[in-house]
Amino acid sequence: MLEMIGVKRFLKRTLGILFIIFLVVSVVPYALPTSNPAEYSVKNPFNESNYEIVDNTLIHYRQWPPQSSELKGKIMMIHGMGGSSYSWLLTVQPLLEQGYMVVAVDLPGFGYSDRRQGINHSQSSRSHMMWQLIDNVDKKLQGDSRLLQWYLVGHSMGGGTVAAMASDYPDKTKAVILVAGTLSENNSFQYQTLLKYPPVRRWIEVGLYMVAIQPKRIESFLTSIYGRAPTESEMKGYLIPLKQPGTPSTMIDLILTSKNEPLEELANSGVFVTGIWGSEDTWVPVSKAEKIRELIPGFEYRVIEGSSHCPMETHSYEFNRILADILDENN
Repeated sequence: MLEMIGVKRFLKRTLGILFIIFLVVSVVPYALPTSNPAEYSVKNPFNESNYEIVDNTLIHYRQWPPQSSELKGKIMMIHGMGGSSYSWLLTVQPLLEQGYMVVAVDLPGFGYSDRRQGINHSQSSRSHMMWQLIDNVDKKLQGDSRLLQWYLVGHSMGGGTVAAMASDYPDKTKAVILVAGTLSENNSFQYQTLLKYPPVRRWIEVGLYMVAIQPKRIESFLTSIYGRAPTESEMKGYLIPLKQPGTPSTMIDLILTSKNEPLEELANSGVFVTGIWGSEDTWVPVSKAEKIRELIPGFEYRVIEGSSHCPMETHSYEFNRILADILDENN
């Protein structure tokens, strides 16, 4: 009898402890913040900001008209991981002076675009949304400008997006320009199922907000991709968009849904593809460009000596000169 009472007490105590653990794991994370909307609240980020709803997703993009009477071409620029339209800040003006219209997009989950949970971040889905956005932009143009093909420029992760876009609509694509573009990696995350459990997901969101998306971490990230310490304005250009509510959730959705399209589709599209790389890039090294060249006939790339992963920002003069040459050769 005493043994039974002891067993019951043990079970009761154990169940009590398990219940407390369950509460901690399942309830506590929802009492912790994953953003501070008042900290970096931005309503109208730029004078040239535009918004379009595509597939129930609010897309922020910046559009600049050419600084000439004749439109020389249309360019869409897509940033990489952690970036936004800010990544192209030093690239836009020279293109406008050359007569190009420029559209710099914030992909869903980045910059000032929608960060709602459940967005599909596969390159196929992004391609679909970007072409819908382009169609909306083209409808607002006058005359034959609507019929001009688009130059697609993609940095790092954005390289996979423009590759998918060209594969889907080669007839609408003038050329693809990869800036340290990542095209082939589809690394599955071992614990994806665990991320689908809401409390686990919430704990990770809390951790990302409190640890990863903080000034010191962003400074370290920029130092790595720049190959030098970032300036105060560069820190601000990246930190403010990343601090927008929903960024931690986006990072988890990226793990769950990111997927590049087979490189063979781009190779078979017939679209002209070229690249610009930094010689000191440790994120997407020049060896990756060599692998692309093995799969895409005629693919050539140019290397900017001394540049790391973001040549358009750290070596803008050399980058803009090379980009202008590429555009002139294919105009």
